[in-house]
Amino acid sequence: TDLAMATEIAGNTLRSFGLAAEDMGHGADVLTATANNSAQTLEDLGWAMKYAAPIADAYGLSIEQTSKALGALANFGIKGSMAGNTMKNIMLQLSNPAIRKKIEGLGVAVTDSAGKFRDVGSILTGLGTAVRNMPTPDKLALMNELFGKRAVTGGIKLTTANFERLNEAIDNASGTAQKTAETMDSGLGGVFRRL
Repeated sequence: TDLAMATEIAGNTLRSFGLAAEDMGHGADVLTATANNSAQTLEDLGWAMKYAAPIADAYGLSIEQTSKALGALANFGIKGSMAGNTMKNIMLQLSNPAIRKKIEGLGVAVTDSAGKFRDVGSILTGLGTAVRNMPTPDKLALMNELFGKRAVTGGIKLTTANFERLNEAIDNASGTAQKTAETMDSGLGGVFRRL
């Protein structure tokens, strides 16, 4: 990704989360770690963030939490604007009182003791555990009811996602953008680009 595009993606994402310009380095590290550890490019992630980040910020998710969910979706082949819209629709569905009541009826808390939303990844992982032994036809019907046709695929996949490697990479993202740039500039390819 060229510098202008990378800067635009990072800037748009920071503004969507209400982060300051001095957070640019951290934002770039999180975005780079997400792209490097999932099946998407930085541009795919940028498109996803355009749709997901404003709602994620209103929902109460951090840039890290949102990146983890978008990275997990990308690993299932749901990326770019499709991932952003899926994530946005999942969060909007979770804000619906009837949907929250249905999920909580399965033993999965949607909000914490302060009444704030729990992390989407935690909710969906818990939901996956709650419906694990449910017959497939019933499970599909429930997921469609919870997430609607536009987000059901992502909702199903995120209930089974393994976030461990992606979580570790994003939680330890500091310096990732710099390391990636140094790696890309090393060797013969880097010499030719600099030349």
